[in-house]
Amino acid sequence: MKIVHFTSCALLFVIISLFFFDTSLAQTVKNQPVKSTQILQTQTTWNGADLSYPDSGTEEITALKIEFAPGAETAWHRHPVASLAYIISGELEVILKDSKESKIFRKGDAFAEVINTWHYGKNIGDEPVELIVFYVGEKGIQLTELLSEPEIK
Repeated sequence: MKIVHFTSCALLFVIISLFFFDTSLAQTVKNQPVKSTQILQTQTTWNGADLSYPDSGTEEITALKIEFAPGAETAWHRHPVASLAYIISGELEVILKDSKESKIFRKGDAFAEVINTWHYGKNIGDEPVELIVFYVGEKGIQLTELLSEPEIK
């Protein structure tokens, strides 16, 4: 009788363990598919200039969501710090002031923005442009500097 009781207790312990501690059940929740896709790895900005980072002061990273209505455009501006952008929706054309070089970025594109280079961006599509921009700067330094004298684009 003691052997049967021990066997029953052992079997009950195994069943309870499987129910409460079954690792495959726990892993089913933990092992949901997680996908990682590299969207950008670069040593240069989109126009081929070298990247540069703050080398003094207190580093600071800022993330902005920027939205352009159809047809909207920025003023001429430049960024004194490195920035990385990801286009969520729409089509954005970026035009450089000095060279007139331009590039069109579309939904899903990621790029390193130009540094200390005058440029402007323009929504060239029929839908809003949404992008996320991460600026790698220094505390107290402006992320964007506007051209003081407006120029005709």
